[in-house]
Amino acid sequence: MFCRYTKLQITLSLSKAVVVLGCLLVYNVEAKRRGTTHYEEDTTQDRFDEIYTIVKNIYLILLAPVVLKFLYSILTDPALPGILKALVQSIRREVTRYIAAEQDME
Repeated sequence: MFCRYTKLQITLSLSKAVVVLGCLLVYNVEAKRRGTTHYEEDTTQDRFDEIYTIVKNIYLILLAPVVLKFLYSILTDPALPGILKALVQSIRREVTRYIAAEQDME
């Protein structure tokens, strides 16, 4: 049977749904614990804090899978050891060049 989604895509979409539902559940439980409802008057600062928290959570929910997939692709890249080796050599060359220049001045 042909499936147009990979297992990783299915897993990521299911994890997004679980995170969203978990956030909604936590929000509702906290509201019930505090004894507040949507009909009670809140101060404006509390409303701004609540809106900021909701926006922050949505931002994290949307970006976390993208960042995790990017990190996974970098870590599984076969060229990573060669790139890191070249980077370390370049840094060593620049540092020793600076040290050698200071020693020549003395």
